[in-house]
Parts: sequence; C-alpha cells; structure tokens
Amino acid sequence: MNVLAYEENTIALLKLLKRQTPERIFSDEHNQVVFDYRDFHIAAFPENLDAASQNEFDEMINAKFERVNSTYQPNEHDKLLFQNTAISRLWILRTLLYFTDHVLYNSEAEALGDFEIKSETDNAIADLLRQTSGGHEEVVCHPKSDEAKSVNQEFANLIDAGVMFEIDGKLLMCFSWKNGYWVVGKIMSLEELKEVVSCYEFVEI
Repeated sequence: MNVLAYEENTIALLKLLKRQTPERIFSDEHNQVVFDYRDFHIAAFPENLDAASQNEFDEMINAKFERVNSTYQPNEHDKLLFQNTAISRLWILRTLLYFTDHVLYNSEAEALGDFEIKSETDNAIADLLRQTSGGHEEVVCHPKSDEAKSVNQEFANLIDAGVMFEIDGKLLMCFSWKNGYWVVGKIMSLEELKEVVSCYEFVEI
C-alpha cells in the first residue's frame, strides 16, 4: 500500500493553527485557504502526487499546508471568512483511494455512456468524449471499510486528503473531495458532511 500521511512538519503547523488564533482567514473557495498571522501566514492548497495504480499517469490530490514568512496580501478573489476567531477543533480527513482498470471503448456510443446532450456546452463535451479511446474511475472509500479491505493493496493509496476545521460553530473544509479540487476553502453544512463521513476517517489533532 502507498501511504501518504501528513509528516511531522505539517502536524506541527496544524497544532500551531489550533494553539494560536489567526488574525484573518481568507478563502477563494476553490484553490486556497490562508490563515494570516500578520508576521507570517499558513496557506492550504491542492497538491498533485503520484499514485499507486495499475494504470499509467494516475495521480492523487491532497491539501498541502505551507508556512510563508510574510503578511498575506489578499487578492480580488479572496473572501474574508473569519477575523480573530479561534479554531476550536480540527480533524485530518483520511481516505483510501484506488482506481478501476482502464477499459478501451469499442464505439462512440460506449464513450458517451449515459451522457445527455441538452445544450451547446453539452455538445462540446460530447465531442471530446467521442474522441476518447477509453477510461477508468477513481474511487475513495473509508479506510476501515470492507471495500478498503478488498482492494488490491499493491494499488491502494492511504492518503491524508486534508483537514476539517471547526471555527465558531462552522465547518471549514480544506481537503480534496473524492480526489478532486473543489472543496478547498468551503464552509460545509451538516447535511453535506453526511457523505464525507462515509468515505473518510476523522483523525482529531
């Protein structure tokens, strides 16, 4: 099994975030979260890494935390989420990632699958799908689930995908949801969290 757990330097940054209240927390709600302390800031952003896989070129994505020794200068896309608000709790979100076998398509119809064309944008996407020669899926599951135990361990990836912060009763997500980018810097509702619970182990720091 390929294991990508956060190293001690990252754990130290997470403990610092919990111990010292950031002056400001910014997010562009997609690619970056910044915890600003004026003299320095800690940035969280997606990082692509090589994955263990039976297919070529598969990658895994996690949220990387990095200290920068300067005051953060927000840009036009940043939103101020919190100001002088303590982080009460935080959890590392750990998951198991694996990939299905790559399958070659026999026809354009097979490449399209169940994709429905309802607009000009759909037409453009369909044209791209018709040109693909094959495909496979990436799957995440809870590391302690029966599914995780049944996966070929040679091509399994145990990954710390990111962190969930509890701040002022809200849940700030800095993690890769299902090996993608889109929840870096998102405030998640309890309803949305239900799906996360099924795929991720919560490791409190």
